Amino acid sequence: MAARTDTVRHEGVGANAFASAGASIVPAFDIQVLRELLGDDSAVLLEVVTLFEDVAAAIGGELQHPESAGGPLGAAALAHKLKSSALSVGAMPLAARCAELEKSGAAGDPASGGPLVAGVLDALEETLSATRQWRETQTAAPHGCSRIRP
Repeated sequence: MAARTDTVRHEGVGANAFASAGASIVPAFDIQVLRELLGDDSAVLLEVVTLFEDVAAAIGGELQHPESAGGPLGAAALAHKLKSSALSVGAMPLAARCAELEKSGAAGDPASGGPLVAGVLDALEETLSATRQWRETQTAAPHGCSRIRP
């Protein structure tokens, strides 16, 4: 599968609070959001991003089986948890997708188990790809030296 870019086309998906009027390019992951909350300590940022990846992947796994998560209401609860985490690390497109699923699931809409879940899972995949790319830049050798892999 071809690598995806770390930005997505966001056209008001989910909630207007996450996008300005019209279409705009929004990064799948914006470390500046986390920096504003926690400062520039790269070890802390790395730890929080890694924790986000673990939690988000676990929630994504649960969302793949919404029937065992409690149907639409369970999907809404999972989307709410993931949305909160996504907002805190600057994963705005993922948060917007989660907001859609949360709203639909809370209303008991059975459609919340189909395309909306798929949209969240796609956004999650892009977000995790972007966070992994960011982590790799943090663990690279200093002074621009490339790492040599066997």
